[in-house]
Amino acid sequence: MPSINTILERDTARVWHPSISYHFHRLGLQRDTAEELGSLEEAALSESHLLTDAGVDTLGFGCTSGGFLRGYEKERDFKSRLEDKAGVPVETPGSALATALSESGAQRVVLVAPYAPWLMERAVKYLGDSGARVLDASTFDLIDGHEIAGLTPTKLANKAERLASSAKDLDCVVLMCTAMRGMEAVEVLHTRGIPAVSSNQALLWSLNTKAGADVNPGIPGLLPPEPTLPLALKAELDHSER
Repeated sequence: MPSINTILERDTARVWHPSISYHFHRLGLQRDTAEELGSLEEAALSESHLLTDAGVDTLGFGCTSGGFLRGYEKERDFKSRLEDKAGVPVETPGSALATALSESGAQRVVLVAPYAPWLMERAVKYLGDSGARVLDASTFDLIDGHEIAGLTPTKLANKAERLASSAKDLDCVVLMCTAMRGMEAVEVLHTRGIPAVSSNQALLWSLNTKAGADVNPGIPGLLPPEPTLPLALKAELDHSER
């Protein structure tokens, strides 16, 4: 995960279960620039042993934009290389989001993210290439990790609700960025009857699934502990259509 990220570990603690052990390693990144983001893949490849030495069952690449930076197919190649290097299944936030949306049947989405416009364009393309249809997107145009972490769940939810209110036949809101408080914003949106999923929520669900853990990293009070994330999200979609 990027060294500037102060949110992913907090979100992990929110869904922590005593049967699961989570371990973290930081890679140098302070700002979402092409140069810094572009360095993360090679850093992950060279330093993955610092986690696999602990005997982990699966490995997560904790940066959404660092994964989708070069596109959907390039990210798949990176995942394959990292799996070969680490010897365990690997997941990225973008790939986890794509899987959660696909398995829940959520195809028509709106996107909320903190990214600079050039990076937001790549996020929209990534989701489109993964099978989703992005009806609308809105960004806070930030590159500093501390400023991104400073976006409150209510501010995120308000922006998402404005997008959702004007999107026809919307299935789901996507809150993209592991350094953003999107997982908390999902809870706020739930109280407003708007289905949503975040990068960290999807990543934790997928990592637990790949590790064979019989625990769904849902949000207490929102996603129940039994269904997988896609099933829980599908239930949200079904409920919103009533």
